[in-house]
Amino acid sequence: MSNQAKKSRHLSIGEFLDVLQKEYFMCKIRKKIYPSPSDKRFYERVMHQKRETILDISERNHLPSIFEDEGEYKRYEKKVFPFIGLPLFDLTEQDIQFYYLENTEVRVNDGDVVIGIGRIESVDLDHGVVYVKLKNKKNSQPFSVKYVTRIL
Repeated sequence: MSNQAKKSRHLSIGEFLDVLQKEYFMCKIRKKIYPSPSDKRFYERVMHQKRETILDISERNHLPSIFEDEGEYKRYEKKVFPFIGLPLFDLTEQDIQFYYLENTEVRVNDGDVVIGIGRIESVDLDHGVVYVKLKNKKNSQPFSVKYVTRIL
Protein backbone atom coordinates (compact mmCIF):
# COMPACT_ATOMS: atom_id res chain seq x y z
CA MET A 1 0.00 0.00 0.00
CA SER A 2 1.08 3.54 -0.76
CA ASN A 3 1.01 6.31 1.82
CA GLN A 4 0.85 9.00 -0.87
CA ALA A 5 -2.27 11.13 -1.03
CA LYS A 6 -4.33 10.79 -4.18
CA LYS A 7 -4.49 13.83 -6.39
CA SER A 8 -7.92 15.39 -6.61
CA ARG A 9 -7.37 16.55 -10.18
CA HIS A 10 -5.45 15.25 -13.11
CA LEU A 11 -4.28 18.07 -15.34
CA SER A 12 -1.98 18.05 -18.32
CA ILE A 13 1.09 20.30 -18.12
CA GLY A 14 -0.62 22.81 -20.42
CA GLU A 15 -3.78 22.85 -18.29
CA PHE A 16 -1.72 23.21 -15.10
CA LEU A 17 0.22 26.12 -16.60
CA ASP A 18 -3.07 27.72 -17.63
CA VAL A 19 -4.41 27.46 -14.06
CA LEU A 20 -1.19 28.86 -12.56
CA GLN A 21 -1.20 31.86 -14.88
CA LYS A 22 -4.82 32.68 -14.02
CA GLU A 23 -4.02 32.26 -10.32
CA TYR A 24 -1.10 34.67 -10.70
CA PHE A 25 -3.51 37.38 -11.86
CA MET A 26 -5.95 36.49 -9.07
CA CYS A 27 -3.17 37.09 -6.54
CA LYS A 28 -2.24 40.31 -8.29
CA ILE A 29 -5.79 41.61 -7.87
CA ARG A 30 -5.96 40.55 -4.22
CA LYS A 31 -2.62 42.19 -3.52
CA LYS A 32 -4.02 45.45 -4.86
CA ILE A 33 -7.44 45.38 -3.20
CA TYR A 34 -6.66 44.02 0.26
CA PRO A 35 -5.84 46.96 2.56
CA SER A 36 -3.72 45.11 5.13
CA PRO A 37 0.07 45.30 4.63
CA SER A 38 0.40 41.69 5.83
CA ASP A 39 -2.14 40.54 3.21
CA LYS A 40 -0.25 42.49 0.54
CA ARG A 41 3.02 40.81 1.58
CA PHE A 42 1.34 37.39 1.56
CA TYR A 43 0.01 37.83 -1.99
CA GLU A 44 3.36 39.22 -3.12
CA ARG A 45 5.06 36.03 -1.86
CA VAL A 46 2.45 33.82 -3.55
CA MET A 47 2.87 35.77 -6.80
CA HIS A 48 6.64 35.27 -6.62
CA GLN A 49 6.24 31.51 -6.07
CA LYS A 50 3.74 31.22 -8.92
CA ARG A 51 6.05 33.21 -11.20
CA GLU A 52 8.94 30.85 -10.47
CA THR A 53 6.77 27.79 -11.11
CA ILE A 54 5.31 29.26 -14.31
CA LEU A 55 8.77 30.10 -15.66
CA ASP A 56 10.11 26.67 -14.74
CA ILE A 57 7.24 24.79 -16.39
CA SER A 58 7.23 26.97 -19.50
CA GLU A 59 11.00 26.63 -19.97
CA ARG A 60 11.09 22.86 -19.41
CA ASN A 61 8.17 22.27 -21.76
CA HIS A 62 8.86 25.02 -24.33
CA LEU A 63 5.49 26.66 -23.70
CA PRO A 64 4.70 30.38 -23.84
CA SER A 65 4.19 32.16 -20.53
CA ILE A 66 2.80 35.48 -19.37
CA PHE A 67 6.31 36.55 -18.37
CA GLU A 68 7.98 35.90 -21.70
CA ASP A 69 5.24 36.72 -24.19
CA GLU A 70 3.39 40.04 -24.07
CA GLY A 71 0.52 38.60 -26.10
CA GLU A 72 0.08 35.80 -23.55
CA TYR A 73 0.17 38.35 -20.72
CA LYS A 74 -2.58 40.43 -22.30
CA ARG A 75 -4.65 37.33 -23.13
CA TYR A 76 -4.58 36.11 -19.52
CA GLU A 77 -5.11 39.61 -18.17
CA LYS A 78 -8.35 39.80 -20.18
CA LYS A 79 -9.43 36.42 -18.79
CA VAL A 80 -9.32 37.87 -15.26
CA PHE A 81 -9.71 41.68 -15.55
CA PRO A 82 -12.99 42.67 -17.22
CA PHE A 83 -13.62 46.02 -18.87
CA ILE A 84 -16.72 46.38 -16.68
CA GLY A 85 -17.49 45.01 -13.22
CA LEU A 86 -15.90 42.46 -10.93
CA PRO A 87 -12.87 40.32 -11.78
CA LEU A 88 -13.69 37.13 -13.65
CA PHE A 89 -12.99 34.44 -11.05
CA ASP A 90 -14.73 33.07 -7.99
CA LEU A 91 -14.53 35.90 -5.47
CA THR A 92 -15.01 35.52 -1.77
CA GLU A 93 -17.35 37.84 0.09
CA GLN A 94 -14.27 39.55 1.53
CA ASP A 95 -12.81 40.02 -1.99
CA ILE A 96 -15.98 41.80 -3.06
CA GLN A 97 -16.02 44.01 0.06
CA PHE A 98 -12.41 45.05 -0.53
CA TYR A 99 -12.97 45.52 -4.27
CA TYR A 100 -15.71 48.06 -3.50
CA LEU A 101 -13.91 49.64 -0.54
CA GLU A 102 -14.91 53.21 0.28
CA ASN A 103 -12.66 55.95 -1.07
CA THR A 104 -11.21 53.80 -3.85
CA GLU A 105 -11.02 55.09 -7.41
CA VAL A 106 -13.46 53.54 -9.88
CA ARG A 107 -14.66 53.86 -13.44
CA VAL A 108 -18.40 53.89 -14.09
CA ASN A 109 -19.73 52.56 -17.39
CA ASP A 110 -23.04 52.31 -19.15
CA GLY A 111 -22.39 49.43 -21.50
CA ASP A 112 -19.24 50.21 -23.48
CA VAL A 113 -19.52 53.94 -22.74
CA VAL A 114 -17.50 55.37 -19.85
CA ILE A 115 -19.69 57.69 -17.76
CA GLY A 116 -16.82 58.90 -15.63
CA ILE A 117 -14.12 58.34 -13.04
CA GLY A 118 -14.74 58.89 -9.36
CA ARG A 119 -14.40 57.62 -5.81
CA ILE A 120 -16.65 55.28 -3.88
CA GLU A 121 -18.40 57.13 -1.05
CA SER A 122 -20.53 54.26 0.24
CA VAL A 123 -21.64 50.77 -0.68
CA ASP A 124 -24.84 48.75 -0.23
CA LEU A 125 -23.81 45.29 -1.39
CA ASP A 126 -27.09 43.77 -0.16
CA HIS A 127 -28.84 45.79 -2.88
CA GLY A 128 -25.93 45.76 -5.36
CA VAL A 129 -25.47 49.53 -5.26
CA VAL A 130 -22.29 51.59 -5.10
CA TYR A 131 -22.48 55.34 -4.43
CA VAL A 132 -19.82 57.10 -6.46
CA LYS A 133 -18.83 60.75 -6.45
CA LEU A 134 -17.77 61.35 -10.03
CA LYS A 135 -15.11 63.96 -10.72
CA ASN A 136 -16.63 67.36 -11.47
CA LYS A 137 -19.93 66.42 -9.75
CA LYS A 138 -21.14 67.79 -6.42
CA ASN A 139 -22.92 64.74 -5.01
CA SER A 140 -22.48 61.01 -5.14
CA GLN A 141 -24.77 58.98 -7.37
CA PRO A 142 -25.97 55.38 -7.02
CA PHE A 143 -24.79 52.87 -9.63
CA SER A 144 -25.28 49.14 -9.96
CA VAL A 145 -22.16 47.19 -8.99
CA LYS A 146 -22.18 45.62 -12.45
CA TYR A 147 -21.30 49.03 -13.98
CA VAL A 148 -18.60 50.01 -11.49
CA THR A 149 -15.04 48.84 -12.07
CA ARG A 150 -12.20 49.45 -9.67
CA ILE A 151 -9.17 51.17 -11.16
CA LEU A 152 -6.23 49.02 -10.23
